[in-house]
Amino acid sequence: MPNKSPAPFKPIHDNLLIRRDPPEKKFMNLHIVSEKVLPCFFGTVLAAGPGAKAKDGRILSMSVKVGDRVCFGSYGPTRVDLGDGPHEHCVISAENLLAVFE
Repeated sequence: MPNKSPAPFKPIHDNLLIRRDPPEKKFMNLHIVSEKVLPCFFGTVLAAGPGAKAKDGRILSMSVKVGDRVCFGSYGPTRVDLGDGPHEHCVISAENLLAVFE
């Protein structure tokens, strides 16, 4: 899977590099069973690691690929500065994604 990230950035394991959408487009309410409303953010996958490693050593394939539009909460991502201007990026584990848009 080719990485098309703005800098030489290659995620490891099941991590993803995501370019977050601008603030005016990223917010939506997600209703959780506990009746709390949490912010939800959107972005595009720019780079993906090879996948998580299973206990037997196999690499588990990723369910997300470069170019996918995704939704994620505020609790999982780590913000990174790639120095490419106004774009905001984050790294997040694929298991912390909430949805992939088709």
